[in-house]
Amino acid sequence: MVNKMKEIYFACGCFWKGQEYFRNIHGVIKTEVGYANGKKNHPNYEDVCRNSGHAETIKVYYNPYQISLIKLLDFFFLFVLPIKNKKPQYRIGIFYSDVQDQKTIKDFFTKLQRRYHKKIKIDISILRNYTMAEDYHQDYLKKHPFSKFQLSNRILQNLNIENKANMNPLYFYVTKKGGTEPPFYNAYWKLQEEGIYIDVDTHTPLFSSKDKLNYNDGWPCFSKPICQHTIIKKVCISKFQLKTKLCSKTSHNHLGYLCYKEGFKKYYCINSISLKFVPKEKMKKEGYQNYLQYL
Repeated sequence: MVNKMKEIYFACGCFWKGQEYFRNIHGVIKTEVGYANGKKNHPNYEDVCRNSGHAETIKVYYNPYQISLIKLLDFFFLFVLPIKNKKPQYRIGIFYSDVQDQKTIKDFFTKLQRRYHKKIKIDISILRNYTMAEDYHQDYLKKHPFSKFQLSNRILQNLNIENKANMNPLYFYVTKKGGTEPPFYNAYWKLQEEGIYIDVDTHTPLFSSKDKLNYNDGWPCFSKPICQHTIIKKVCISKFQLKTKLCSKTSHNHLGYLCYKEGFKKYYCINSISLKFVPKEKMKKEGYQNYLQYL
């Protein structure tokens, strides 16, 4: 693993929040915080606060076979607002130690500038010096889970979505883009076990095995959901046909479509990848004992 790792340095304001952010990205192997590109080689926190010119920086070790530098830059610019002037300690910056990364970063920066009317204020430069910060700064928010500086739920939710898209493109295509997984080659289309099917993201119970139909559609089909209010129905046009699209109310994920057998009997045709199955014997342990009555 060590031989596969690369490193890049991000300055994004407070390094406590920045480290927690990058630590949660799939493909990032480890992180640490420190002080970069200032006037002296070995500053401490007091020096930095006294305007030594260093930026609070996150050193990111990543596996390029799991996440690319371009994707990391995407994550970085989702996290920062690079059009505000900040004092040197909290400036926005990207520092590279591998000169081959320079072109990738500058090309990305040029394309990004086109999205902004104002000039982006960001320090892009080779790493001149870096000192690891004191122990009490390392993984600060992990050590202090109730700190007011914790990442917001919105940021964590966006990270979760991006990570799943990175790890499983089919998940993103189906649940976020409204696509359909291949028939017959999915997890639950012919599963016959007793249990419930829950939202893959929010874990809200959606369907029961009791209502599962033995249709040969190639996807799991149900006569009804456990509770009607957990499903949102939207009329749409797909492949020149008027259809009723089904979405989860709690995650807004695309689930599948409302279909009709012989033109009359309706049923719910669902993508397996939008569901997680909880077998009957595990329902009590996982907190779904109240749903045993639906089996």
